[in-house]
Amino acid sequence: MKMTDCDTYRIDEHGRLCGAQIHDSTLKELKFSNNECSLHIEAASISGKGVCIEFLGLTQLTVAEFWDGAILSDIYVWNIFHVPEICWKIPDGVWNILFKNRLTKEDAPKLAMQIAAKHPDALVIQVELSYGGAIAAICRNIEIDGKRLDLFERK
Repeated sequence: MKMTDCDTYRIDEHGRLCGAQIHDSTLKELKFSNNECSLHIEAASISGKGVCIEFLGLTQLTVAEFWDGAILSDIYVWNIFHVPEICWKIPDGVWNILFKNRLTKEDAPKLAMQIAAKHPDALVIQVELSYGGAIAAICRNIEIDGKRLDLFERK
């Protein structure tokens, strides 16, 4: 597994995206494009520095219980075959957010395996928000401030 694409961004041992300086950022814009299969997030850090994060090539997306005033806490990124198994047991784990109110607990793992077989290079994303909501997605790529990240070896 490739853990970094440059000195700026990396994924830690828990799957947390480091280097984007998003913790406690104020969410400024959330834009979904069905035509482009993308989710665009703009946030402002505590220092006021802006950051733009885009999830490109979306195949699945859930934005759950989103409220105004949301604060970005953390972003987790896993290769679709390396999402920790414990995520299935955590109510606000990425798989449970992604399939919330769409599938039974028995059917969700089956669909996850089907998606993985169809998109073996996919990334599974969880955006934790304080004060309202959660975002879970399966996508092909991530860009931060216009720079495409290459965080994992591709098949």
